[in-house]
Amino acid sequence: MELATTLIFLGVVFVADFIGTVAGFGTATTLTPAASFFLDVKAAILVVAMLHVIGNCFKIFLFRTIQWEVFVPFGAASVVFSYLGATLWANLDTKALELLLGLFLVGFAAYSLTHRLVTLPPKLRVALVGGMGSGLSAGILGTGGALRSLFLNAFGLPKETYIATAALLAIVTDVTRIPIYLSNDVHLNAHLLQVMALAVPCSFLGTWVGRRLVAVIPAAAFRKVVLAALLAVGLKLVFW
Repeated sequence: MELATTLIFLGVVFVADFIGTVAGFGTATTLTPAASFFLDVKAAILVVAMLHVIGNCFKIFLFRTIQWEVFVPFGAASVVFSYLGATLWANLDTKALELLLGLFLVGFAAYSLTHRLVTLPPKLRVALVGGMGSGLSAGILGTGGALRSLFLNAFGLPKETYIATAALLAIVTDVTRIPIYLSNDVHLNAHLLQVMALAVPCSFLGTWVGRRLVAVIPAAAFRKVVLAALLAVGLKLVFW
């Protein structure tokens, strides 16, 4: 990357981690298309996955509280289906999958914002299905945060717990799929590794600023922020 390109990318990292902190997801969704402007798609997905792990570590450090009863079944399903999705990733045309996921998210979020909040029962099967769907989406499309957020909302977690739990779920998913990407001859050169190192403080700063905003957002408004973010992601998947 040239200097101007690098600075733009670092700015996108800051914005992506800010959005991902306030909404509880969205870092990879924001970063992946941006990285795709500078890198080929496979390298972009790998870079974003690695930065995603770093950013979510910052979220756990800043928010700290994890709902383990939700994390364990959700995380176990995420790991298995993220691995499955990553193994399929090299051989699938993802456009149709993106369109279907986008239409689903748009319908769900739009109805919840304009009529009444659609809720799911906070039960084990919801956690398992959420882990399966978000893991598969992360493995194939490079982003599973929207589905993860949709199902996590069923459990009515406090906003700090929701963000930290979502972050840890994202980490176990990413750690599962990154080795698969690397085994498919996707490599990072020395310059790109340097850019990623520069992105680390930008990631922390975006997370820290986002945390300051989350602290003053009422819980009801926070849920609307999450739904608005789901709608935005859905529209992006449908039209971009």
